[in-house]
Amino acid sequence: MMPVVVALILVFTVTMAIPMLLFYVLGIGVIKKGSGASLVCLTFDDGPDPRFTPVFLDILKAYGAKATFFCLGEKVLRYPDLARRISEEGHEIGLHGFDHRHPWADLPWRAAKAIGTSASAIRDVVGQEPRLYRPPWGFWSLWNWLGTRGLRRVLWSLPGRDWVRNATPQSIVEHIAKSLKPGDVILLHDGGRYSGITAESLPKLLEIFKERGLRTATVSEMIGASNRVSTSDA
Repeated sequence: MMPVVVALILVFTVTMAIPMLLFYVLGIGVIKKGSGASLVCLTFDDGPDPRFTPVFLDILKAYGAKATFFCLGEKVLRYPDLARRISEEGHEIGLHGFDHRHPWADLPWRAAKAIGTSASAIRDVVGQEPRLYRPPWGFWSLWNWLGTRGLRRVLWSLPGRDWVRNATPQSIVEHIAKSLKPGDVILLHDGGRYSGITAESLPKLLEIFKERGLRTATVSEMIGASNRVSTSDA
């Protein structure tokens, strides 16, 4: 019995615990923040959702703001018009898995298939090659890391905490405003039962960005700006 237990612990350590330490905790090989002096990234997970995504898009359009949407593959297939609208209005679409299954619950072949199916959905529906990946809940395994070779892996530097049980539009705004810095990648959600309060917070957040001289950018735009800053500083 003991050899089996030891083997299971070893497998968990190599395939789950070490990837979380390296990528989530230490941020090795993962984008969490940019260095653009006047840029911030709004990122939205779990959509597209017909209840909330159109509201988010209308608000962003009214403010001339750009964002990155980390979409679920099955929702892209279910709501193709919404996925196309995100892209057509100048926003960026990244992968967020296929159905929000926890990465630690995936077997190697299923993880690879889910990532590949999601990428194909975005290519077929939107007509663009996805360049970014953010895992559900930010959890890494050896399988989703290997399955996203060639993509930029993205987490966040500032969670909006719009998913907590007692969140309100005001609490979201206050939490972000208190910690906001140039280069932040902000985590919010346009898919989920709580996304209505996120939509209510969005105009005020955009006003705060404007007051502080910050412009919203997609993650890829932030990366490009950060690279230019690094090159010019060198």
